[in-house]
Amino acid sequence: MKCPTCKGAGVVDNPSISAIRSVLAQLNKMAGTHYQAKTAATQRVITARLNEGFTAEDFNTVIKTKCDQWLRDPQMKKYIRPITLFGPKFEGYLNEAVKAPKQKVQFVY
Repeated sequence: MKCPTCKGAGVVDNPSISAIRSVLAQLNKMAGTHYQAKTAATQRVITARLNEGFTAEDFNTVIKTKCDQWLRDPQMKKYIRPITLFGPKFEGYLNEAVKAPKQKVQFVY
């Protein structure tokens, strides 16, 4: 009988590997890249953010924000990579996406 948790491979996946794969799938889809979950540096930065309590939605927000800002800029496009997006500036990138609510302005005549 095959082990249900190791998918018959004899090795149990790290629970965060599926999260890493999911994040990279979104990045690859939006940016047209081919990053893989098996790279140690990529695993390290994504796992660090997961351990800090960031969610899949947070990762998607950062990916979308930075792709919108950087994909059309030849100088910045090269920075759409896991080590940059999910590194120490991740929270700052996440907060860039938060827009202040529009306030009604009243003019006094």
